[in-house]
Amino acid sequence: MQYPGLSPVARLGFHQMPFHERHLGNQPEESRMFNMATMAADECREDAKERAYYRWTDKASKLLGRRVALGSQEESDLHDFYADGCTPDEAVTELLAQAELARAAWFH
Repeated sequence: MQYPGLSPVARLGFHQMPFHERHLGNQPEESRMFNMATMAADECREDAKERAYYRWTDKASKLLGRRVALGSQEESDLHDFYADGCTPDEAVTELLAQAELARAAWFH
């Protein structure tokens, strides 16, 4: 079926266009391999990592005796310890030791 006034590409019927042109356009080859299952699996992995970090932070907060505010310098320091593979106990011990050293330096 022809449509007057449309470009030759637009004149092609939807069913006449190759699948990859209909659905993916001019995307690079690697993105053609992308699908919803891959995206969902990636999100689940990220969610699991995030939940693990928040559980770790909750344990550290309990050991500190106060809630660590997300985005605070304290949370940033704890995240560094987490990334280094420290346990919450080790991280809190190090955090408190650093705070004590800073306090001692301030008063001398």
